Amino acid sequence: MKAIKKSTVLLIFTAAVVSLSGCQMGEPLEGEELVLAAREKYESYDSAEVVITNADTSKVEQTFIFKYDEKDSLTYLYTGGYENESYIQYNNGFECFTEQNGEYSFSQRGDTDFEAYNRDSKHPQTSGAYLPFDRGAIIKTEKIKEDGKTAYIYTYDPDSFEEESNVEAFEVEYYFDESGDLIYFVETSEIADGDKTTRHEYKIEITNINSVKEIENPLKDREK
Repeated sequence: MKAIKKSTVLLIFTAAVVSLSGCQMGEPLEGEELVLAAREKYESYDSAEVVITNADTSKVEQTFIFKYDEKDSLTYLYTGGYENESYIQYNNGFECFTEQNGEYSFSQRGDTDFEAYNRDSKHPQTSGAYLPFDRGAIIKTEKIKEDGKTAYIYTYDPDSFEEESNVEAFEVEYYFDESGDLIYFVETSEIADGDKTTRHEYKIEITNINSVKEIENPLKDREK
């Protein structure tokens, strides 16, 4: 199965990108308990749809729909587009259909490049780590209350990221309602790109929680 290229659409930086130091000593950060609870809750979902919107253009650039069956096997559909690039991947645990920039590929269980996921072997976007949090890499915390929402803003040390990611700045804002439930979160990054720096801001919403009944395969009619 082909991996999603960072240059294609995956400009969201999850906790997997952070070089985790394991440094979790000291007092918990403000809002940490809510973030950790949200991560744990996310992993418990039977299904959901993750919608990722470019905050600068208000355009939805990525969606990730997933559903576990009664045996905890994962079916998912990822779609994304950035500038002139596009990516679609459907995986039902037995077959994987992929189209990247119009180029189609197919793999199935038994193939060396096929990957299947379940609750024990999670897809990166169904893991609680998809909601970034690494206390040891956070250098600043801010709390803001507005319109019945509470935001916790975490600024990361750029040196905590893998060098090849070219991260110059990274910040995550978590928004919770009055009951302490996650509403959405925002990731803002500045990436070195040659002799310039590009800024990316994305709003991530987790919707249709435990209500996805079926996931259609948009590539099912493509020739295998």
